Amino acid sequence: GLALDLALPATPRRQEPQSKAREAGPAGAAIAVRFEFPDGSVAEADFQQGQTVEVLKAFLASEFDMEMSQIDLEYDGRIMLDPLSLADVAVRNPACGMDVLVFTDGDNWARESKGKK
Repeated sequence: GLALDLALPATPRRQEPQSKAREAGPAGAAIAVRFEFPDGSVAEADFQQGQTVEVLKAFLASEFDMEMSQIDLEYDGRIMLDPLSLADVAVRNPACGMDVLVFTDGDNWARESKGKK
C-alpha cells in the first residue's frame, strides 16, 4: 500500500499576515487618514477601520484644540456621520489611506476654492 507522510514540512510557515491581523484586533486593519484643514495645513494619523467618525473628531478636538461639536468631516464629497465606522464610509482603497476635509462651523472653504478655479 501507499504510505502518506502527514508530518508538517521542515520549512517554517509564514505567519506574519496572521499575526498582524491579530494585532489589529476586531476593529480591522489600520488606515492612514490625512486631514486637510481650511488653512491648507495637513495632519495624518492612523485609525482602525472599525473606529467611528466620532473617534476621528475626538482626535482632532484633543490634538488641535477644536470644539468637537463644531467639526464636520467630508470624504469623497460626502459628510461623514458620527456613528459610522471608517469601514461604513466605504474607503475606496484602505491601503492608500483616505483624505478627509475638516470643516468647523462657518467654514465653506471647499466651495470657495472650487469657485476660484
